[in-house]
Amino acid sequence: ATGNHPAAMSKLLHGLSRAAPGLLALRPTLSAESLRPGMLLRLGGGGHPLHAALLCWRGGIALAAPISGWPGSPRVHTGPVPDDASDGVALIDAVAAISPAASDAASAAGAPAVVDCFGAPLASPPAGSAPAGGGSSRAPLPLMAASPWQADLQPIHASLHTGTAAVDVLTPIGRGQTMLIIGPDGTGKSSVALDAIVAQATSAVHCILALSSPGAQDAAELAAWLCSRAEAFAARNGTTGGAASPEPLSGRLTIVVPRSETAAERTLVAAAACALGERVRDRGGHALVVVDSWQGPCEVWEEASALAAGVGGLGVPAGAGLAGPPDGASVAELVAGAQRLDRLPAGPRRQ
Repeated sequence: ATGNHPAAMSKLLHGLSRAAPGLLALRPTLSAESLRPGMLLRLGGGGHPLHAALLCWRGGIALAAPISGWPGSPRVHTGPVPDDASDGVALIDAVAAISPAASDAASAAGAPAVVDCFGAPLASPPAGSAPAGGGSSRAPLPLMAASPWQADLQPIHASLHTGTAAVDVLTPIGRGQTMLIIGPDGTGKSSVALDAIVAQATSAVHCILALSSPGAQDAAELAAWLCSRAEAFAARNGTTGGAASPEPLSGRLTIVVPRSETAAERTLVAAAACALGERVRDRGGHALVVVDSWQGPCEVWEEASALAAGVGGLGVPAGAGLAGPPDGASVAELVAGAQRLDRLPAGPRRQ
C-alpha cells in the first residue's frame, strides 16, 4: 500500500497530521476494494510501533487513524508522527478490533462498562486488545465489519419501545432500523436518546452508548444516572405480558468513550459501539446502539474531501469522486452491519 509519489505522500501525511491531530492521509496504490475500512497498515520501516486503521476513501485519498501500542495496548496516536512514517507503508493481515472482555466482566458483575474504542476500561491505561480472529466468544470484534447482503436481513416485525410517545406513536423505530435525530442545540435530541436507553429497563435489550467527548468520570456518572432512572422506570412500569423480569439495566449497559477529542477516535468510538451491538445480535439477542454525535465521521469526511479537491497534481483529477455531505449515507453504511440478520452468510459479504 505504498504511494506512487512517495514525496507527495509524505507531505500529505505530515501536513494533515499537524492540521488535524489523529488523522493521516495516504495515497495508496491499492483499490478501495482491496483496502477496506478497518484494515491496518504498518507505518515506517519498523523502527517505531505505529500502525494506522483505514477510515475512509475520498477521491484517491485514504484517511487513517494512527494507532500506537498495537496489538497489546492500542490507543489512537495524537502526538507527532515520526519522520520515517511514510517510508514503507505496508498493509498487514489484521484489522482494528475491540475486545469485549472488559464489557463482559462488568456485565457478569452486574455493573455498567465504560470502555474506550478498543475495549479497555477507561479508568485504566489501555490494554488487552488484539487482532480480530479466533472462535472464542471473547474474540476481538472487527471495528468495521462488512455490511450484510440485503437478502440476509430479516423483515422488520416489531418496534423498539423508546419511552417517548411522539416517537413510539408517530415514527416508531422497528427492530433493525435506525433513526437520525437532527436539530439545534438544546432541543432535546440527547434526552430522546437517553430516554430510549432508560426504557429498556423492562426489556432484555442490551444498550451501547457511544459518547463523543472524553472523560471517564463524566461517563461513570452518566452510567450511574441512567441505571438509577432505569430502576425507577422498572418499578413504575414492570414487564409486559407476564414476561419474566429482565436483569437490571446496569448489567446490560456499555458506554464507549474516546480518550481524546480527535475526529479519528470519535469515528472509531461510533464503530466500536456498532461492533458490540453486532455481537449481541449474532448471539441471538437485541441491542440498542446510541451514538450521541456524528461530528467525528463528518469531520473525517470533510477533511478527506478538502484533500481530494486539491490533489490534481498527484494524478487524481481535482474534485474526483466528490459527493454530497455524509450525514445520511455514512450513518447507513456504518450501522448497516448492525441490523438484524436472517442468517449469517457463509461467503464473503459486501463491504
